[in-house]
Amino acid sequence: MLLGISLWGKWIKIYRLKKKSFWEVKATTQARSWMWRKLLKLREVAKNFCKKEVGNGRHISFWFDNWSNKWVLFDILGERGIIDMGFRKEATLEEAVMNNRKRRKHRSVVLNEIEAELIAVKEKISHNVMDVNLWKRKLGFKAEFSSHETWLLLRESYAQCPWERGVWFSMATPKFAFITWLAMLDRLSTMDRISSWSQGVDTTCALCKNATETRNHLFLSVVGALNAWYSAKQSH
Repeated sequence: MLLGISLWGKWIKIYRLKKKSFWEVKATTQARSWMWRKLLKLREVAKNFCKKEVGNGRHISFWFDNWSNKWVLFDILGERGIIDMGFRKEATLEEAVMNNRKRRKHRSVVLNEIEAELIAVKEKISHNVMDVNLWKRKLGFKAEFSSHETWLLLRESYAQCPWERGVWFSMATPKFAFITWLAMLDRLSTMDRISSWSQGVDTTCALCKNATETRNHLFLSVVGALNAWYSAKQSH
C-alpha cells in the first residue's frame, strides 16, 4: 500500500512500517499512537476497498496485497503457505513471477491454482508499466479514489425521515427543535417512561389528574382540552 509522498507518509514508512507491508504490521503493540492503532484495526474493512492492477509488479506485495483473483494470499494460506510456495515473506509480485524456480506440484488444489495464476501473470507483466492502485467505487474498482462514494458504501442506508425538515431547519430555535425531536421519537421524560426506571412513581397526569401521563396524552388530549378551554374563556 502506497502512503503517498507527504512528510507524514515518509515518516510512517520509516518508523512504523520499517520496510514491511502495511497489511503485515502487527496491531497488538501498545507503543504506538491511538490513531495508528485505529488505522491498523480498520485494515480488514479497507481490504474490501482496494486492490492492485498488475503493471511491473515491483510495488505489489506477493503475500499481502490484493492482486490475485483469489484474494490476499496470506489470508488464504497463512504462514504455512510461505513454506509451501517457497517465496520469502517480503517478496514482491515481480520477484515471485520472475523467480526461476521449477514450478511445484502441490497436494492442495488452491496452491496449484496459484501456481497457474503466476504463469498467467508472467505472460502479461510489463517492465515499463507501473502498478496501479484501484479503489472500490459505486460502479466497480477505479483508479481514482472518492471519499464521498467510499462513505456511501460504508454507511448503512435508512429510509428518509418524513418529518426531519419540519424539525431541523436553518431558522429553528435549537431548544424547541430538540424538544420536538424528542417528542417525535417518544423520548420525552413523561411519567409513563419515568416509571420504567423509577419504580413507585405516580404516573397520573399533573394537568388533568384523570389519565396516565404519556406523550400522546399530553399533546393530543390535555393540550387540546386546555386550548379549547382557553379559547372559550377568551371569547367570554
